[in-house]
Amino acid sequence: MISVIIVNFNSKDCLVKCAQSVLASTVPVEVFVIDNCSEDKSLSLLKNTIGNELRLHIIENEQNRGFARASNQALPMTKGEYILFLNPDCLIRPDTLECMLAVMEAHPDAGIAGCLIRNPDGSVVFRLENVEV
Repeated sequence: MISVIIVNFNSKDCLVKCAQSVLASTVPVEVFVIDNCSEDKSLSLLKNTIGNELRLHIIENEQNRGFARASNQALPMTKGEYILFLNPDCLIRPDTLECMLAVMEAHPDAGIAGCLIRNPDGSVVFRLENVEV
């Protein structure tokens, strides 16, 4: 299983789509959304849309604790062998985590992995040249 941690702060337009994309993964996942006291109704939208999903865990902060502190809140609750910290403005394909899992298992000495990030139009956001996997 892969545990996915999403820290939310006023990401109404993205949060639900992000969580749905993770939940559509071809590998087992659990999703933790830590809300940093959003004021844009993004948490309400998430609850109303997929709040009954058993793999979704929501933590509501009464103040904005920042990304790192909010991320750390979920860590003791995760059950996955791997953890993904995912920004709420990211969407993944159903096989993305399966591919990442294969890379990690093929490289047991690796402690971290990242994948190519693309814009919605398919163009590359950033690319390192001459990097071997």
